[in-house]
Amino acid sequence: MIKTIWKKELLEQLTSRRFIYCTLIVVSLIWVIGLLRLASYERAQAEQDRIVAETADELRKINSYHKLRTKVVRTPSPLEVMDRGVTEQKNSVVPIEIYEIPYLADKNTLSTTGNPLLAIIGSFDVVHVIQIFLALLAILFACESISGEKEDGTLALMLATNVSRMQVVIGKFLGGITLLNIPIFLGFLGLAIFFIASEHVQLTGIDWVGIIGTWLASLFYIAIFYLIGMAISCYTHNTSTSLIYSLFIWTLLVIIMPSGITFLVNQQFHRQEDTQQAKAMENELWSKHKKQANDLVRTAGLGDTYPPFHLVTYGYGYSGGSTPNFQIGGIRKDGRIADFLNMLRAGENLRLQYAQKVWQACSPLWEGRPRSLVRLNAQLQRITPAGAYLEVTGGLAGTDAGVFYDFIHQARQYREQLLEYLRAHDAFGSLEFIGIPSMTREERMAKRAALDLSDLPVFAERREPLAQRLSRIAPGLLSLFLYAGLTWLAVIRLFSRYDIRR
Repeated sequence: MIKTIWKKELLEQLTSRRFIYCTLIVVSLIWVIGLLRLASYERAQAEQDRIVAETADELRKINSYHKLRTKVVRTPSPLEVMDRGVTEQKNSVVPIEIYEIPYLADKNTLSTTGNPLLAIIGSFDVVHVIQIFLALLAILFACESISGEKEDGTLALMLATNVSRMQVVIGKFLGGITLLNIPIFLGFLGLAIFFIASEHVQLTGIDWVGIIGTWLASLFYIAIFYLIGMAISCYTHNTSTSLIYSLFIWTLLVIIMPSGITFLVNQQFHRQEDTQQAKAMENELWSKHKKQANDLVRTAGLGDTYPPFHLVTYGYGYSGGSTPNFQIGGIRKDGRIADFLNMLRAGENLRLQYAQKVWQACSPLWEGRPRSLVRLNAQLQRITPAGAYLEVTGGLAGTDAGVFYDFIHQARQYREQLLEYLRAHDAFGSLEFIGIPSMTREERMAKRAALDLSDLPVFAERREPLAQRLSRIAPGLLSLFLYAGLTWLAVIRLFSRYDIRR
């Protein structure tokens, strides 16, 4: 009997005009948005190649170690075509400085104040079509599944046979999900064809797992709203009342609650105040560094200020703080150079120590507090199926905040590699740190043309393992399962008490 009810439910809706029109609209939206996002992904790839080439060209022109600066660029994920996640909220280019520990700078996201939290309705993409439109379609189709049968008089006839109420519920649910899977499947099939046809997209096994996982998560998310619609239909006794309740519940779960949670979390973030506080601490620490560096020079009996340029001839110009700007002309090779280089080595290692102190003092405001609010927002969003669904799909697509945190961790590891490289070459205690000594201007210009950085470590981004992604989306999956289980129990309980004669 379950199969008979499933066929009846499927055939009645499959040939209806509203289903045909809705399917055409949803599938068209998914395909059009997918093509637009595919073009954006190709532009992102081209931009990455441009930045990498420019950075390599700049490195070839560096003529002193203290000018060593570079950039690392996050490789765009091809699944951004389906789910942009936080890609437009996070910077994908991170500058690498010797004396500054990189952290993930955020673009303006939820408001003009530049709040870094995840937006529930941000850049419109494929998963947003499913999250909003297909969820509405599911709850509207289901809201008349029981009350509509009662109004037509077919429910009493159906239950008058040997069909149990459980079989009715299972048959109707399977019929509705099979029906709603049609636009989802066609949409994802079209996206898969776009991926295969594009010469700029190279999908890995993890990417295909992400695509299939996103399809299954979408189907599961739609099933939740179909169950909610069935529960409403079991609670009411006419389709008009079911329709009103369904629209209210959909608006609450998809629009009001996710946006409201984000708004409330926003109120806990005070970017301007945190920035001012961090800047004050940073300035105070670098002032202490300047004093301690000068004390190093005095203790060694080499003068009163760091660096002791009076120990060399033609040395001039210095800017304090985290980014020194040394300049030195041609110098004579005399006995004072050794003292100067020893002090330079000690002073620059001291600057590195203070860079670490600045990070330890300011990172709670620069990065710790924004991250904690992002986590709070994600945890609260799991209260709604829409928020849990976006968390799961973002993790599968590799576009959630966790991927960017992993990227910035790799950027910090790369900075450590550069520091090891400089220490191995004794860069901080060499004249190459500020310029190569020479006797004449012509020799100086020839030798200072550029440093040989051919053996400089190159940044190699590592893709996050699938197991790590799955572990991160586990709470979102659990939330979806709990929603599905609770709504299923609600449908069973309400239909078991449903009065077909009322």
